[in-house]
Amino acid sequence: MTEKTDKSAGRPLGFDPDAVILELVYLFWEKGYEATTQADMVERTGLSSSSLYNTFGDKPAIFDRVLARYNEHTASEFAPFKASHNGLAALEAFVDRRMALVAEPEHGPGCLMANTMSELGGRNPDTRIHCDNYRAIHLEAISEVIDLAVAQGDLIPGDTRSRAALLLAANIGSATTERSVGATNDALAMVEGIRQLIRSWVTPRNQQRITHEESARP
Repeated sequence: MTEKTDKSAGRPLGFDPDAVILELVYLFWEKGYEATTQADMVERTGLSSSSLYNTFGDKPAIFDRVLARYNEHTASEFAPFKASHNGLAALEAFVDRRMALVAEPEHGPGCLMANTMSELGGRNPDTRIHCDNYRAIHLEAISEVIDLAVAQGDLIPGDTRSRAALLLAANIGSATTERSVGATNDALAMVEGIRQLIRSWVTPRNQQRITHEESARP
């Protein structure tokens, strides 16, 4: 294994930078950008202030790396989604996963990128680039499975780009709602709305199948 080094000092690092960035992803996800302090970062990572800033830079530079890491994770999560051989099943799985995350958030509430869009908007060009990349990852993946579902005869033909944009907007909206205290049920209702939107595009033969399957459930 290659030894990790501090290039600025020319000495081996005593910690794993990737693991540190991951901890900071969770921290910013939980608290947001403005509320996260240097003391918070030091406490979460166990590093001294000098080690933290000498290795990763100042707070904006650290946040830039955090958002890049989050998008890497997002892209990796969509890899099996895009590789699916059943477009409609992939869309249903997308909704099921979002429903599970709202019901039992794994880390911070909502979505780090949706939270960042709400908190910072377009004030920072670097942050805006990461937010744009996040949307692009979603739009590409969702568009691919919608096209697959149409080609397989499971969805009626339509404007793929508009459909993907609608699903993304609803997904971001549910994630933003989830951050509000006591709004979990509202967020869940919004995710269920995504499911119903997808089903409004389903071909008649699949509408019958879905109705039959749901009526057969105990």
